Amino acid sequence: MSESFLKNLKKLLADVLAAEPEFYRKKYLNAVIDDDCIRNLDEERFKTLPAVTKEENFAPLKEVLARSGVKILSEEAPKKIHMFYPVKKERYGFLGVFK
Repeated sequence: MSESFLKNLKKLLADVLAAEPEFYRKKYLNAVIDDDCIRNLDEERFKTLPAVTKEENFAPLKEVLARSGVKILSEEAPKKIHMFYPVKKERYGFLGVFK
């Protein structure tokens, strides 16, 4: 993971927190993403990526991650989950975790 990527991510999150309306600020604060979290974001804190997809096949997602320079060291097999609310009318998805 490059310093440039972390710098851009921190800027993006800071911009979202600063944006109006405050909808996203409230959502991120509820998820405990605040200015201190952004300031302390480093590679060690950024090694786990949960992902939910419509399909059980994570190959397309892994290709996108690889093209973005992400090195997948390990992954958990996708598990079918029931989502708390529908996303694009889907009530089930597949959860996988990449490290």
